[in-house]
Amino acid sequence: MDKTVIGITGGIASGKSSFASYLKKHKFYTLSSDEIVSNLYKKGSAGYKALTSLKLKGVLDSDGNINKKKMRDLIFGDKKIREKVERTIHPLVIDEIKTFIKDLPEKSYACVEIPLLFEADLQKLCTYTATIYTPKEQMTKALKERYAITSEEIEKMLGTHMDIALKMMKSNFVILNTGSLGELKNKADKFVAVLYKLNKIKGVCKK
Repeated sequence: MDKTVIGITGGIASGKSSFASYLKKHKFYTLSSDEIVSNLYKKGSAGYKALTSLKLKGVLDSDGNINKKKMRDLIFGDKKIREKVERTIHPLVIDEIKTFIKDLPEKSYACVEIPLLFEADLQKLCTYTATIYTPKEQMTKALKERYAITSEEIEKMLGTHMDIALKMMKSNFVILNTGSLGELKNKADKFVAVLYKLNKIKGVCKK
């Protein structure tokens, strides 16, 4: 069996990180695209240098650090700026994901949390893909608590992603996150059991 890489996607605040954290307890190697982006925003990084070269108005604070809230407002409020930022940052994120997968030990299991998995055509890097589905009302509540933003701002954020129904159709697995975190953990446990079984069947078929 080669490396098994799961691409995890879903709506904003749908529970992707929680699901990945449960897989990590099963000894999965994990990587978050959001964490990669956060590191690329740090002063002195390749991402920081690339973003500051765009000369976006008001994104730097008095210490020269990138103001994440301002950047978020620009990205979700202006399509042209979002496309500029994506063209600048996405290649750096993809390079890190490819390096992570390349460096995985043989016969290992890993998951990569990628909000724009299908939008960026990164499913080709994965063995399987899984979409975490959460009702819009649940995502809206989580986003209001996380960012203290208005319903209008949330609509803009959610509107930048592929329709969740299409993501679900494109995925190998769909995880319904409609209950408690405990229920999501149980689904992660069952998901891992299915993966192990699939790989065992594949191994038999190859003989």
